[in-house]
Amino acid sequence: MSSVKVYGKEQIQTMEWYEHVQNRIGMYIPDKYEVGINHLFKEIIQNSLDECNEGFGQKIVMQLDDETFTCRDYGRGIPFEKIVDVFTKMNTSGKFDANSYSTGVVGLNGVGNKVVNALSSKTIAEVYKNGIKARVEFSYGQVVKEEYNIPTGELDGTYIEFKPDKALMQAKKLDIDLLKASLKNMSLLFKDIYFMINGDVFKSNGLIDFINEEAPTPLFKPISISETLDGVIVDIFLTYIKDIEVQTIRSFANNVETYDDGTHVVGLKLGLGITLKKLVEEAKIKISNSVNTDDFRSGLVSVVSIKMDNNKVHFVGQGKTKLGNTEVQGIVQRVINNNLPKVLNATAIKAIASNADLSAKARASFQKTKEGKIGKKENKLSVMSNLDKFKECTDSKAKNKEIFIVEG
Repeated sequence: MSSVKVYGKEQIQTMEWYEHVQNRIGMYIPDKYEVGINHLFKEIIQNSLDECNEGFGQKIVMQLDDETFTCRDYGRGIPFEKIVDVFTKMNTSGKFDANSYSTGVVGLNGVGNKVVNALSSKTIAEVYKNGIKARVEFSYGQVVKEEYNIPTGELDGTYIEFKPDKALMQAKKLDIDLLKASLKNMSLLFKDIYFMINGDVFKSNGLIDFINEEAPTPLFKPISISETLDGVIVDIFLTYIKDIEVQTIRSFANNVETYDDGTHVVGLKLGLGITLKKLVEEAKIKISNSVNTDDFRSGLVSVVSIKMDNNKVHFVGQGKTKLGNTEVQGIVQRVINNNLPKVLNATAIKAIASNADLSAKARASFQKTKEGKIGKKENKLSVMSNLDKFKECTDSKAKNKEIFIVEG
């Protein structure tokens, strides 16, 4: 029989804030390893983005080598008196109200800088204001050195340098490819901002670039919808491609990519299904009776972005990977219902209806196969022969025929 463990006041522990971050990394960032370190980069970049988004500077310059990441913006700069607090006191931020930052703040919770600091063997914050510089150095969350009122010729802004502890993060390297992918995504959201990393520049035409990249041969010219309802700014870009098995939706909330979707994506899906079904019926386009609202997303390539008051936006978790505001679902649905009939022409509606019809027929044929109801002269491929990827091989030469066996 095992011995009874002691549980008294001596067993109750209180960690310093930086110790808690170091011991419970998963509470503060989505992952360890290279992905986790990339998240640390983004925590710093997002603060610079917030300054640019307010109109203070339009360029963010970064460097990354095997050990260290640096980020320089040309914003207003952290107030000298608060540099230490911003990097060492949890839940300290200038973004808890709308006095300094407007809708669409990326850094939100007053946590990011502290997490970067706690997980780095060295962090340096330099702030330039009106020809004067302040410099504070930290190590694993603690202040090492403070210097203030240093004359400088630098333009106003903030410079952050940090050396993440790869052992603590269980990472083998600082992955510049991951960072470049993140910067490419950011450039889609902030089309007026130049992102420079190790001399490479990322600049885009906005979210429409994603649609053009994912749908190089669309069934119709990509469309855009933009409307503000109940204080929520909704932007949607979409088109369709021939491949009915594709459904690509990228989502953003307050300029943060929500990889795990959320209520804005639910609203997009429901809004498209209901509105498109109505438009097809009104156009009297003949489609299978088995077509459901999900079929109207077959071949969809879309982006949905919402922006709302910083004090009202609700992300699920510190990683901000999912939007939780229930009211946003209905708002996005209404925006689609209000605007989609105005921007879709007859050709686009017919193309979407055709995709939906093919999707329903493909589903029915799979069901037939599952139930063993396909006749002797009928097989799954013939039922779906109008789908390119399921066309039967007609080549008589054996060397041109292949069969792929896939587990599962």
